Amino acid sequence: MRGSASSPGFRYLLTAGAQRRTFVKVSAAYRNGKDGVGEASALKAYPLLRDALGLDRLVWGSDWPHTQFETVETYKKTRAFLDAMVPDVAEREAMPVEEPGGAVPLRLMRCHRLRALFVAALVAAAPALAQQGEPIGSWWLLDMSGEAAPRHAIMTMSTQGSGVVAFQCSGARSSVLLGMNKPEFRPEAGATVALEYQIGGGSRHQARAALTSAETLEFDEAVSDAIIAAAAEASSFSFHLPQAATEVSLVFRPVETNEAVARMRAACAKAAPAR
Repeated sequence: MRGSASSPGFRYLLTAGAQRRTFVKVSAAYRNGKDGVGEASALKAYPLLRDALGLDRLVWGSDWPHTQFETVETYKKTRAFLDAMVPDVAEREAMPVEEPGGAVPLRLMRCHRLRALFVAALVAAAPALAQQGEPIGSWWLLDMSGEAAPRHAIMTMSTQGSGVVAFQCSGARSSVLLGMNKPEFRPEAGATVALEYQIGGGSRHQARAALTSAETLEFDEAVSDAIIAAAAEASSFSFHLPQAATEVSLVFRPVETNEAVARMRAACAKAAPAR
């Protein structure tokens, strides 16, 4: 939404609420003015939108990857502004959140993003576990130190929302898991799957991964270490699945990968039992 809360265009928008056919995305306030001007306008506009349209017609999204604002905006900042704009927890939980698969309630966002594709392979623990995720750039750091075999993981979504990648570690052992949230992307049944991975604009590397569930692939430790080390220093990486029902490439362009990997490694080293 551009313009001030007193502009004619905004006032007209408020009148559309009576028809219950209008949705407004309440995010990226920083795009509406520098030095806090956009945020101040959003704080005035939000209660008017809420009262005119209803919470179920207001959709929040992080605006990641913050195009043209990548150096000054982060997920953490945009999420913190949501809390400031909508301080009432009940209101925030009633508001839908824009996700690649559609709009879901905010209270389900973290579980939806972190758990849905890796329930069987990675976070089969209670839903509360996923809600402990901490954002680092466009990654989520998940602490599973309470498990019998302590693990930590970082996760992020592909550019088109068609898949999720997770780097996880337990002590000194690491693994990479790849999840596909579209049935046509999933490989045919089999113990292992041949695929390729690519770091940045480099050459493709052939690899094999174990099919641990209908939607999840896990790379062995050697390949996982190579992927994590290279991805930490790259601006993008991708996976190519020729054996899928529809040949597909999953592309990831996360930010703050180096920091996320370092935090994961540090957490795993701290959680490792003393010998």
